[in-house]
Amino acid sequence: MFLKEHEIKMIIQAGFDILESSGAHVMQEEALEVFRKNNCKVEGSLVKIPATIIEECIKSTPAKWTVYDREGNERLFIGEGKTYYGSADVATHFLDYKTDEVRDFTLNDSRLAARLMEYLPNIDFVCPFGTPQDISQAITSANAFEATVTNTTKPIGFMTLDVENHEAIIKMASIIRGGMDNLKKKPFILTLLESISPLTLASETSAKMLIMAENELPYFFTGAPSLGATSPVTLAGSLAQTVAETFLGLALTQLKKKGAPVGIGAAIGIIDMSTGVYSLGAPETALCDAAFTEIARYLKIPNWTTSVTQSKTPDQQAVIEPTLAILLNEIEGADVNWDVGYLESALITSFEEIVLLDEIIGMVRRINRGIEVNEDTLAKDLIINAGPGKSYLDDDHTLRNFKKELWFPTIKDNKPLEVWQAEGKLTMRDRAKNKIEKILASDNPKELSGKIKSELRDILASFKIKNRIDL
Repeated sequence: MFLKEHEIKMIIQAGFDILESSGAHVMQEEALEVFRKNNCKVEGSLVKIPATIIEECIKSTPAKWTVYDREGNERLFIGEGKTYYGSADVATHFLDYKTDEVRDFTLNDSRLAARLMEYLPNIDFVCPFGTPQDISQAITSANAFEATVTNTTKPIGFMTLDVENHEAIIKMASIIRGGMDNLKKKPFILTLLESISPLTLASETSAKMLIMAENELPYFFTGAPSLGATSPVTLAGSLAQTVAETFLGLALTQLKKKGAPVGIGAAIGIIDMSTGVYSLGAPETALCDAAFTEIARYLKIPNWTTSVTQSKTPDQQAVIEPTLAILLNEIEGADVNWDVGYLESALITSFEEIVLLDEIIGMVRRINRGIEVNEDTLAKDLIINAGPGKSYLDDDHTLRNFKKELWFPTIKDNKPLEVWQAEGKLTMRDRAKNKIEKILASDNPKELSGKIKSELRDILASFKIKNRIDL
C-alpha cells in the first residue's frame, strides 16, 4: 500500500548493511557471549552481524503464535492477519475522569483499569495502564501486574523497570498457569522491549530478552527512534535504522533459542522542530507503522504498532490522531496495536480515551470486515419480487441479516436532535464517563482461587523484603 516490493527490499538490505558494517552497541556480557559463539564480530561492546546470520534468524522466527487468556482459552492468533488492541503501562500520570485533573497514576488505577478493559469488547489484551507512583519503584511493575491479573481474564501485556520485576511477573504467571511448562504451552503474557536508538541494546533489555527466549515466551522488540534526532529525518532512513535495530533483537533471540516466539515493531516518533517536543501522534508515526507492517509481512514476522495522541485531554485531537493510526494498522493487518488510551505521547493515561477508542476500533473493524457478496446478501430475487416502492423493514431477510451487517454503537449518538436535547445534550465524552461508571459498578470478572492469590501475595511480600521495603 505504501511501499513497493523493490522499496521493501532496499530497506531490508540497508538494515543488513548497517548491522554488518556499522554494527550496534550491546551492553550486557551474556548477550555479547551469545553473539561471539555464533560467529559475529565482537569488539568491546560493538557487535557486527553478518547478513547470512540475520537471514537464518529470520527463517527460524515463528511466523505465527498464539496467546491465551488467563483461563487457558485461545485469544490472540498472532501472524494470522488480524489486529489486536491493548493498552500499555509506562505512563506515570492519570487524567482522573471524575475531577478532570491530571494526577499521579496509582496502583488502584491499575486495578480499576483492568476491570474496565475486561468489559470493553474491542480491547483484546490488558496492560497495567500505567506505572504506579504510590509504591516504591523497586517493586512497582510486579505489583501492577498482580493488580491487573486479579481483575481481568484477558491476556496481559507488560513492561518492567528492571530484571527483578520481570522475573517476578513470569513467576506469578507460571503459578497462575500451573507451572512453567504449562505457561510455555499456553502463554497469557507478552512483553514489549525496545532498543535505545541509535543502535544500542541496554544491559537490562538484553537480560529480559534472554529470559523470554530461554523460556520461549512471546514478546515484541521495537526500534524507537526520533526523526531527525536519533535517526535520519527521512522516513526511509529511519525505517532502515529501525529494521537494523529490530534485526539485532531478532538475532539475539534466535541465537539464544532457535524458534523462540518474537515479533518486531517501529515506534518512530518526531521531534517537533518548532517546540522540541517528542510526539508519537504525528502522521509520520502512523505512516511508518504502516510501512513497517508491510516490511514485517514481507519477512513473515509478527509485528507491533502503536496508536497514541499528543493531546492532553480526550478532545478532537485525541480522537483524530489515534484513529488515523488504528485505521492504517487495521487495513495493513498489523498483529498488535499497543498504547490504546494514552495521551501526551504515553505520558498520561485516560479511562475516557480508551472507552472512546474502543468505540472507534469497533467502527474500524466493521469497515475492514468489508462487504460479503453471495446470493443471499445480493438479494436480487428479493428486490425483483418486491418491486418499486417496497419497504424492507418487516421482511424476513432484514430480520435475518441486520445484526451481522450493521455495526451498533455504545456511546456514539444517533438520536434525533430533540431527544438529544431532552436527555441533557450529552457529548460523546459525557457518554464515555457514564459507561465507565456503569462498568466499574458491575461485578468483578472471574476471580482467581484463594490459593493462587495467596501465592501471588507471598511473592510480592518476599519481593518487598528483598528490596528492604517496609511491609
